[in-house]
Amino acid sequence: MLQHRFTRRTFLAALGAAGLPAAARSAIDRTEPMKITRIDAITFRKDLHIGGGSGSSDDGAEFWWVRLHTDKGLIGTGETYPFSQAEVGALKDHAVLILGKDPRDLDGIWRELHFEGAMRTTGGADMRTLSAINMAQLDILGQATGLPLYRLLGGKTRPRVRVYNTTTEYWAINNMQMGRDTMKIVRFLLDLGINGMKI
Repeated sequence: MLQHRFTRRTFLAALGAAGLPAAARSAIDRTEPMKITRIDAITFRKDLHIGGGSGSSDDGAEFWWVRLHTDKGLIGTGETYPFSQAEVGALKDHAVLILGKDPRDLDGIWRELHFEGAMRTTGGADMRTLSAINMAQLDILGQATGLPLYRLLGGKTRPRVRVYNTTTEYWAINNMQMGRDTMKIVRFLLDLGINGMKI
């Protein structure tokens, strides 16, 4: 009987092979190639106090966004926290590996950035930035296919999901409550408090 030795390398190879659900791979194959043409780091003013996060909002917003722009006009947004300066620095370091790439190459970009970060460390700013980049790629894929991300990531698992905030009774910016619509929140933040920078 032939026994296979299970090593870190074979584990990662198996994980990579099963990385994206079939629906996502099929959707990627049906969309047109595109390129990432610009990367923005969106941070927020220190005087903009945003409640509802996992930490204190006394020093302004504890999160920031990565925005990937494409030559097809699609823009994907991803979010991470809490140390924006270190994470924006990591994004600047890795921008050369992202610009010009096809954002539909979820696995390829993830592997390249993970290798660059993991050969020196296994967490911190590099991994948090990689998470935001990956979210932005998925946002672009959802827009390109016209499908909600839950469809691309394996489909529904239950008919309804109750959503609630465990850290505060409302999500507020400078004590102004907002509507429940996510895009209203995105537009509100972009209009009110961004310190965007092109990478």
